[in-house]
Amino acid sequence: MALRTIKIAAALVLATGRLAAQDVRIEVVEAATGKAIVGANVAVLDSAGLVLGGGFSDQGGHIDLPAPVRAPFRVRADKVSFDTWVSVQLRPAGKPIHVRVGMAPTRIPAVVGRTETACQTLSGPGTPAGDLWAELRKALIASAMTEAQGLVPLDVDIYERALDRNLAIVAEHTEQRTRIPRRPATGISWDQLDSARRGDVTGSEVYRAPDAATFLSDQFVRSHCFSAIRGYGAENGLTGLEFKPARVGALPELTGVIWLDPQSKALRYLNFDYVNLPIPLRIARTSGRVDFQQLPGGQWIIPRWFIRMPRTARVTSTDVGPQTTVRDSLIGYQEVGGTSRPAGTAQAQAVRNAVAISNAGNDEQVDSAPVGLQAR
Repeated sequence: MALRTIKIAAALVLATGRLAAQDVRIEVVEAATGKAIVGANVAVLDSAGLVLGGGFSDQGGHIDLPAPVRAPFRVRADKVSFDTWVSVQLRPAGKPIHVRVGMAPTRIPAVVGRTETACQTLSGPGTPAGDLWAELRKALIASAMTEAQGLVPLDVDIYERALDRNLAIVAEHTEQRTRIPRRPATGISWDQLDSARRGDVTGSEVYRAPDAATFLSDQFVRSHCFSAIRGYGAENGLTGLEFKPARVGALPELTGVIWLDPQSKALRYLNFDYVNLPIPLRIARTSGRVDFQQLPGGQWIIPRWFIRMPRTARVTSTDVGPQTTVRDSLIGYQEVGGTSRPAGTAQAQAVRNAVAISNAGNDEQVDSAPVGLQAR
C-alpha cells in the first residue's frame, strides 16, 4: 500500500526566500527554575501562523532564527511534557531581537485499560486520547522536521529477508548507505508476497513502515479512531495511543499503538499492523515496529524499523475422491527494515536482532525464496 502521507516538506523546510538577515535570538528555559531546555522545537510564525523557519534549542537552550524585515511575527516553542508557548506579536526593530521562552510542564493524561468502546475520533484536548495526542504530536512534528530538512546525516544498514514459517532466514539481501540526508523508504510489494502475482505489473501496492508524517496528516486523523491505554507485558509502564480505522472499509489501513514513556516524557516506538488486506494476505498477521530516538541536540532519528508480512502460494490438493481444491497456503514471511545512526558514529546493534514473533501450529513447510534474494 502506498501510504497516504502528508506533504510536509514545503511547510517544514525553511522558507529562506522570506527571511532576511535580522535575527531573533531565543533562549528556552523552564519557567519555574530558569534551567535550559534542550531540544525544544522553536519556530518563527508569520501573522497567519505559517512557519517561516525553525530548529531545535541547543545544550544551553539557545537558538538563533532569521526573522522578517518588515512584517510582524511570533515565536512558538514546543516540547513533549511542556505546554506550548507562543509569544505576543513582535515587530522588526532593525537589530537582533532577544526572546526568553519560559515553558511550564504539562500533565501526561491518566489512561485506562483497553476496552472495545474507548476508541473515538480526536476532537482536541480534554479527553485522555486528545491530551495524549497533543503531546505525541509535538515529538512527531520534530521527527518529521528533522527528516524533511535532512538535519542529521545518517549511516544506514537496510535489509530484505525471506523467512520460513518459523521466522528462520531463508534468503537475505543487505545494503549499507553512508552520509545520506534521510532514511530510505523501504517497502514490500504485493507481488513479493503472493506467488500467483509474481511478475504481475499491476501488483503496484507497496506496504511500508509508516513515518511521523503519516500520522500528522489530516487524512489519517480523520480516518482513524483513538484511545489512550496503559501498557502491559513488554510495554509495562508505558502509555500508548492506540489507533484503528474508524470504519470498516475495502482498502488496507494501519492499526497499532504509539508508545510514550510517562517517566522520561519521551516518545519511544510504534507497533503497527495492516488490516483490510487482500484476502490471500490475511492468512497470517502482519507486524512491524518503528523506533524513535531524540539526539542530544534535539533532532530525532529512526534508529530501527521493520515490517513483516506473510508470503503465500497456491497449493493444489486432492482429497478422497476426484475433487481437486486450490487454496492459499502460508509459506513464510517477507521482512524489510534496517537501522540508522548519525553518520560517523559507532555501528548500531546488528539488524539480525529484529523482534521475532513466532507463528507456531502450522506444520506444512514450503521454503521459497523471492526472486532477487540470496538463499542461505
